[in-house]
Amino acid sequence: MAQEAAEPAANDDAEVRRPDFEEVDPPHDSRRHAIIIVGLPGDRPHQEQFGALVGHWSRWLSRGLGVPPANLSVLSATPLNNVARPLAADAPSVVARLQQLVADLQEDDSLWILFLGHANYDGQRALFHLPGPDLSAQEYGELLRPLRCREQVVWLTMGSSGWFLRPLSREGRVVIAATLTDAEPNETEFPHALADAMQRDPVDLDGNQDQQVSLMEFLQFVVSRIKERYESDERAPTEHAQLDDDGNGRGTEVEELAKRSDVEEETPETQSLDGRLASRLILPLNVIQSTEVEVGDSEPNDQTSGSQRPAPDVGSQSRESS
Repeated sequence: MAQEAAEPAANDDAEVRRPDFEEVDPPHDSRRHAIIIVGLPGDRPHQEQFGALVGHWSRWLSRGLGVPPANLSVLSATPLNNVARPLAADAPSVVARLQQLVADLQEDDSLWILFLGHANYDGQRALFHLPGPDLSAQEYGELLRPLRCREQVVWLTMGSSGWFLRPLSREGRVVIAATLTDAEPNETEFPHALADAMQRDPVDLDGNQDQQVSLMEFLQFVVSRIKERYESDERAPTEHAQLDDDGNGRGTEVEELAKRSDVEEETPETQSLDGRLASRLILPLNVIQSTEVEVGDSEPNDQTSGSQRPAPDVGSQSRESS
């Protein structure tokens, strides 16, 4: 329980901080790693949209999750206006980077993988769209099968992402897909809702008010924002996010998990219940003021302290503009 705050000295205008969460950037953790894979945007508006989203995601991964800039990679099919030097995102480059991570990461490490782009299912394979040959869900599954780090979180934010869930499923891994497997190929609101959640004060994300934020709570907030986006436009939802974290390859809709109160119970009936691992994975979140990290800011502030810190340099190779 938090201790009672001492009376403020002299200055009545001094800001009173919440005792639950510190409003400072968390220390970087050398064991944390993240990779954002950005596929073909399809057109200029989507390219600009992807750049805004990736700039925001990478900023949160560093400032919110504590991933050191050297451990944060962005692979992109096209140049991005919010990323200084993204790596190439053709199939050979993606394969090489994932193979390197699998070889380098140890059991005590953490890896978050975020996909942004477009995908489809052709009746036989699910494909994530890249320049040149695409990589299939099965190929991603094989690439990541040997990954042995303690924390593995995969975010599949695109339409038709439900088809990727089973190939990527593995014991000890959290796989989040924006859509169900069948008949949800449309562009999703998921990446935008994810960016919105990244802007929020952790107090808003702490659903059970236990002064910490689990991955499950974070995901449930994302899904609530997706629902709000559809309702505000009076649209019928065309995406239903699902989670698999028990390694059986069968996802459960996140909205269904939100209705269950026993996701952390260890009983014979719930030993394979999705949501248990995500509920126990606690995020090292601190406050990031939404007014300071608006999605769409193309020019990060050049100061390097506090909330003014610019987006990290997330690559080591430059790409020629197409």
